Amino acid sequence: MYKLSGTVELRGKVAYAAQTPWLLSATLKENILFGAEYDKELYESVIEACALVDDLAMLKDGDETQVGEKGITLSGGQKARISLARTVYARADVYLLDDPLSSVDAHVARHLFDNVIGPTGLLRSKARILCTNAIPFCQQADELIMVRDGKIVERGTFEAVLANQGDLKQLIDDFGKKLSQDDIFDTEQLIRLDTTIVASENSGGCSFSKPRRESVLLMRRPTLTPSKNNNRQVLKIQKPPGKVTEHREQGSVNYDVYKTYLRANGVVSGGIALSAIVAQQIISLLTTLWLRNWSSSNQTPSENQDPHLGYFLGIYGLLGLLTSVAAFVDAITSFSICAVRCAKFFHDRMFGKILRAPMSFFDTTPAGTILNRFSRDVFIIDEILPRVFTGFLRTAAGTISIFAVVSWAVPPFLLVCVPLLFVYKSVQSYYLATSREIKRIDAITKSPIFAMFGETLAGVATIRAFAEQVSTQKTGTHSIDFHSFFSSSQGRFVAENETKVDRNLEACFASISANRWLAVRLESIGHVMILTVASLVVTNLAASKPLDSGMVGVLMSYALSITQSLGWLVRVATDVETNIVSCERVIEYTKLKSEGPWETVEHHRPSSNWPEKGEIVYEGVECRYRDGLDLVLKGVDFKVQAQEKIGICGRTGAGKSTITLSLFRLIEKSAGRILIDGVDISQIGLNDLRSKISIIPQDSQCFEGIVRVNLDPEGSKTDEELWRVLEQSKLKGHIQSLEGGLDAKIEEGGNNLSNGQRQLLCLARVMLQKSSKILVMDEATSSVDPETDLLIQTVIRTEFKSFTILVIAHRLNTILDCDKILVINKGKVAEFDSPANLMKNKDSEFCKMCQEAGLID
Repeated sequence: MYKLSGTVELRGKVAYAAQTPWLLSATLKENILFGAEYDKELYESVIEACALVDDLAMLKDGDETQVGEKGITLSGGQKARISLARTVYARADVYLLDDPLSSVDAHVARHLFDNVIGPTGLLRSKARILCTNAIPFCQQADELIMVRDGKIVERGTFEAVLANQGDLKQLIDDFGKKLSQDDIFDTEQLIRLDTTIVASENSGGCSFSKPRRESVLLMRRPTLTPSKNNNRQVLKIQKPPGKVTEHREQGSVNYDVYKTYLRANGVVSGGIALSAIVAQQIISLLTTLWLRNWSSSNQTPSENQDPHLGYFLGIYGLLGLLTSVAAFVDAITSFSICAVRCAKFFHDRMFGKILRAPMSFFDTTPAGTILNRFSRDVFIIDEILPRVFTGFLRTAAGTISIFAVVSWAVPPFLLVCVPLLFVYKSVQSYYLATSREIKRIDAITKSPIFAMFGETLAGVATIRAFAEQVSTQKTGTHSIDFHSFFSSSQGRFVAENETKVDRNLEACFASISANRWLAVRLESIGHVMILTVASLVVTNLAASKPLDSGMVGVLMSYALSITQSLGWLVRVATDVETNIVSCERVIEYTKLKSEGPWETVEHHRPSSNWPEKGEIVYEGVECRYRDGLDLVLKGVDFKVQAQEKIGICGRTGAGKSTITLSLFRLIEKSAGRILIDGVDISQIGLNDLRSKISIIPQDSQCFEGIVRVNLDPEGSKTDEELWRVLEQSKLKGHIQSLEGGLDAKIEEGGNNLSNGQRQLLCLARVMLQKSSKILVMDEATSSVDPETDLLIQTVIRTEFKSFTILVIAHRLNTILDCDKILVINKGKVAEFDSPANLMKNKDSEFCKMCQEAGLID
C-alpha cells in the first residue's frame, strides 16, 4: 500500500505477522527460520513462547513436518502461532502484529501475550504495534490508539484513556470486565456472558498459574551439523519427510494414450481428416505425373507447337482445384472439429475429476502442479498436438508416395533404401528415448515455478515487510545494496525463483541440443539417399530402355526432397511422442480417485424435507486426513438433540474442525457412524448431504465478481432481501459506501475486504440461504470487533433459533450460553455437558480453560 501524503519514518529492521497467516509450502522449521541462521537456544525459546511444543510432540516428524501449501495440513491456530514464531525469530527492531490472537484459544492467547507480546515476553525490549480486538490486553500497552473509519479518534496511556471517559473507555468497560462465578450460573446473564472478553492481569484476571516450563528438546530433531559456535548450528539439507513429488512416467508412452487421444478426436471426423490427407497426396502425385506426361508430349516436333494445351492445362487446373478442396476439408476437420473436440474432451474430464477429488489430494498436491496441467498440458493438446499430429500424417503420406514412385521407376533403389530406413529408425529411437524424458522433466520443472509464483504473490506483504532493511540506510538514498538484497528475504525469494527457472531452462537447453544432434545425423543420411538416387538415374541412362526425360526430372526432384521428407518425418514422429506426454499427464488426473457418490442411490434417498429435526449422532467415529497418517478423531461419541446449540472447544489442533469436515464428508471416516435424523450420512450422496447443512468456515471465502453474486449465486433473491441480510450482518453501511452498492466489485479472494468483513459476508450468505436445519460456525466471528460480535451473536440466536447449531470457538465467552459444551482433547471427547455442570466441577477441562482465559476466578 502506498501513502498519498504525509511522512512515515521507520528505523531498524521490521518483522510482520499478517492477520491472515501466510506459510510456505515447506517444513515447519523452514517457515519459522525463514532463511535465517539456525540458533538452537533462540529457536527453542521461540517454540516455547509461541506454545508450539505440544504441537510438535504430536506431529509425526516434529518440526520437519511438511505444512503443505498455505499450511493446509494445520489448523488455523497452529498457522497463526507459526506465523508469530517466524516474526519473533526474525530478531527485528520493530514488530507489526496484525491481530495474531484472534485465531487461537483464549488460554493460548493469554500464553502468547504473557510470553511473547506483553511486558514479560520475549519482545519486551522491542517496539511492538499490536492491532487487536482483545480488549483486556489493552491495559498492559504503553499507549492505546483507537481507529474509526480510517482515522485516529482517540489515543493515550491506559490511565489517560480511563480518565478521558471517551468511546475507548466505554469499550474497555463493556468488554474488559471479568466474570464472577455467580455470573456463570445466572441464566439471566448467559446472553451477557456471550460478549465478555478475557480479564486482564492488572484487574485481577487469571494468569498462568503453572510455572514456565524449561526449554525442552524437540521431538524428532532434524539432522544438524555443528559449527564453530556451540550455540549456533547450520542446517544440513535433507529431503523433508512427507514431501510429495510430482509423479513422472518412465519409458515409452503407453499405446492406450494414443488410443484415447484418437478416440477423443472422434471416429467420423478423424476418418474424414485422414481421408483428406491421403487424397491430397494422391492428387499431388497425380499432378506431378501429369506434368511429366505434358512435358513428354512436347518432345516430338510439330507444326502446332502445343496442340493439346487446353486439354493438359484443364486437367492440371482440375487437379489443383481438387487439391485445394482436400486441403480445405483437412484443415476444417483437423483443427476446427477434431482439435477442439479433443481439447474439450481432456479438459472437461480432468476438470470434473479435480472438482470431485478428495481433500487429501489437495493436501498433497500444490496448486502450481494442478495449474501446470490446466495451462501447459492443455495448451499442448489444444494447440501443438493437432499441428504435430496432422504434420506427421501428411509427411508420412508424402514420404510413402515418394518412395513408391522412386521404387517403381528404379527398382534397385529398394536395395539401398531398406538399410537406410533402418539407420533412420535407429537414430530416431536413440533420440526419442532422450527427448521423451527431457520433455517430461520440462513439464515437471514448470510446476514449482507456478507454485512459487502463486505462493509468493499470496505472501508478498510478509516478504516485503521482512525485506525493509534492503534500502541502503547509511547514505539515506534509495539505491540498492545488492549483497544486502540477496541476503534478505526478498532477495532470497528472487534467487530461489531464478533457481527454479534455471532448472526448467536446463531441460529446454537439453531438448534444443538433442534436436540439433538429430538434425546433423538426418542431414548426413539424407545426402547418402540423394547420392544413391542420382547414381541410379545416371546408371539407368546407359540401359537399353532408359527413362524418358520427364521421369528423370520427376526422380531428381523427388531425390532432392526425400532428404527433407525423411528428416521431417523423423522429427514430427518424435514430436508426436514427446508432446503426447501432455495427454499422458492429463489422463493421469482423469483417473484420480473421487469422493463418495454425488447422488444418492434411489432406495437410500432420504425424504425431501430431511432433516426435519436436525438431530446429530456420532458413534465411535474415527477419522484421518489420508491413508498412512495417524488418526485425528479417535472414537468420538456424542449426541446432539434437535435445536440444541453446542459449543465445541479444545486446544488448537485437538480436532475441532475435523468434526465439521467429517460431518460434510470432506474427509471420510475410518470407523463408526454419523447419523443425522437417524440417517447414516455415508449411505447418501454428497449433494443431498451438503445441500442440507450450512457452514460459516474458519477461512471465509469470497469469490471474484460482485457483491450480489457472492450473496446469491443463483440470482433468486430480491434486492430487498439482500439488503436485509447485509443489515443484519452489519455490512450494509460498508457495502453502501462502495461504488455500485450490490454491484460493487469483489476482488479475487475478497482481497479488498478485511478478514472480519469477509466473515460477515459469509454470514449474510448463510442467512440468505436458510434451507437446512443444521448450521456449523467454525470461529465465524473471530476477526470482528467485540461490539459487532455481540450484535452478530444476537442475530444468530434470533434468525437461527429453530436450527441445530455447532459452534467452534476460541473465545470461550461466545459459547457460554450454549446448551452444551463439547470439549475435544487429542481427538477424543473429553467432556460433554452443560456449561453450568462443567463449571461446577473444578477439575473439568472446560473449567480450567475458563480459568486460564480469565473468565472466572
